[in-house]
Amino acid sequence: MAASALLPFLTADAAEQPAADAAAKKLYDTRCIRCHEHHDITVYDDMAWKRLLWKMKDKARLDNEEYGDLSDYLKSVREAARRSRTTR
Repeated sequence: MAASALLPFLTADAAEQPAADAAAKKLYDTRCIRCHEHHDITVYDDMAWKRLLWKMKDKARLDNEEYGDLSDYLKSVREAARRSRTTR
């Protein structure tokens, strides 16, 4: 699947995105996407993302706060995608 097809799941509407999510999205873009292609965030569940993030925490040079912010951001994007699918 092309990265452009995944973008609706990777980004929330900027008007709805709190500052913390914007900072966490920047972390995702700079620390994750720097080495990995865009992934459909909704493919993995909470536990899978926690395992992946924990595994990559040191490589991505995430401190505990950034790790938590990024984990929360990924969860919020998945929840928003689920909500949008159920309202269609």
